[in-house]
Amino acid sequence: FTVLSSSVNGNVAMVHYKRGDVVEPGALLVSMKTESAKLEIRSLEADLAKARALRAQVEAERAFFDSELNDRAATAKSAVQRLQEEFSVLNERLVIAKRNVERNNALQSQNVVARQLVEESQDKQLAVTTELRVLQSNITIAERKLLEIRGQRAKDTVFRSRLSVIDQDIEGIAILVERAQQRLKDMHLYSPMHAVVSEVHVDPGSYVEDGDPMILLHDPSS
Repeated sequence: FTVLSSSVNGNVAMVHYKRGDVVEPGALLVSMKTESAKLEIRSLEADLAKARALRAQVEAERAFFDSELNDRAATAKSAVQRLQEEFSVLNERLVIAKRNVERNNALQSQNVVARQLVEESQDKQLAVTTELRVLQSNITIAERKLLEIRGQRAKDTVFRSRLSVIDQDIEGIAILVERAQQRLKDMHLYSPMHAVVSEVHVDPGSYVEDGDPMILLHDPSS
């Protein structure tokens, strides 16, 4: 004899065989009311879809943040490089200006050039020196800005943390969906073998709990 019991709690919707009937392997013996189980699955699947949509949104925000940050960092880095190139050019101009001052001073001491020319070369040297100081200040500001932008990459940790929490929620809901789907399957009782129905312990509308016997089968060849 084989006793088939319920593995879930619920109400019996239909008993498909009666005592003395012959059943084949896989025959549906008892169906339980599945409305609440189906509703639970739909609700969980809606929660799962919502969590996945939220993850996609956060992932999109993260991608946009990374893209924007990379663009800003590239622009700031280019600005630093451009200022450094200008600084290098001005340094070369300063070297030339100093040489002109030295040469004109030497020529003026020999009364070869006028004092005015010496003063003009000194003015040029002073102007280039002033430009260099301003440019050096701008480079410092630009480098600080680049460091600040790069420092904002720490915000990516926030995105990763949010995604980790969402992934845990998705995993938890997915497990609940699987359990609900399995419960729905368990609300249909099938014959595991070729047998004869010996006893039927439930009627349509009966409430059964996990472990309650529903049908007794026996092997007619035994």
